[in-house]
Amino acid sequence: MIFHAPEGDWTKSAPLRILSFDLETAIAPPSTFSGDRLPRYSHEAVFQIGNTLLDKVPGEFDSYAQFMFTLNTCSDIDGVEVKSYDTESELLLAWRDFVIESDPDVIIGHNISRFDWPHLLLRSEFALALPEFSCIGRLQGVHATARPLPLNQRKFNDGPILMGRLQLDTNQYMAESQALRRNFTIGGRPRCDLNTLAAEFLDDKKGDVHFLEIEHLQHGGADTRRKLAVYCLKDTELPLKLLNCRLQCLDEAIRAARANTRYMYRPFHEFLRNGRNRS
Repeated sequence: MIFHAPEGDWTKSAPLRILSFDLETAIAPPSTFSGDRLPRYSHEAVFQIGNTLLDKVPGEFDSYAQFMFTLNTCSDIDGVEVKSYDTESELLLAWRDFVIESDPDVIIGHNISRFDWPHLLLRSEFALALPEFSCIGRLQGVHATARPLPLNQRKFNDGPILMGRLQLDTNQYMAESQALRRNFTIGGRPRCDLNTLAAEFLDDKKGDVHFLEIEHLQHGGADTRRKLAVYCLKDTELPLKLLNCRLQCLDEAIRAARANTRYMYRPFHEFLRNGRNRS
């Protein structure tokens, strides 16, 4: 193996394909079970999975493409490829195939470690009996797994390992970054919700759909599902904007590895936890 000093052309980064995704599912009212408003993988179906795919080529313009996978029909959305399915099983397997075919190097999202990935993996395995769904990394036949814990008991490190793909959870990065946490706290606790991050860093915000509207929009018709899809896609755009414009944890991890060889073999999640703590 040949190592080159980070000089000249060797300071450039390789092209990266980054997938940002978000899912929509029903959330029961608090009176339904123990006062919690937390989706249960055994009960709440996946309605939609929104995706923004970014090809990031250093020194060139980034190219974006958006894809929406919906349960039942959905009206057209400008600039988005909408794929509709009759059953949840068809939707999940089609999305799994999409991830494998698009082959992202990095998968990002907000709270995907504690919610999106566990919900997808646990629901596909236990509720829908789709063991093939979990073969979603780059190594054939290797299954990603998630612990069957209630959402309010999950930790960031309970997220699955996807062989050959880096994962970045903007919620995790905010919660575990001491430098950022000092500036954005309420009552000593970090404000990690996506709306707060978007407002503070991007002067932007999420869509105007309340979580109790999700099931109503899903069961309305093609036009109401379009409204839900636009909301879902916005939640895939904001983490990418945060990554590119403000958080820059990918760039920091690369720079740290180049500056000091002892960082070269550190797992990426350690940079999420410690990368900005030295600030």
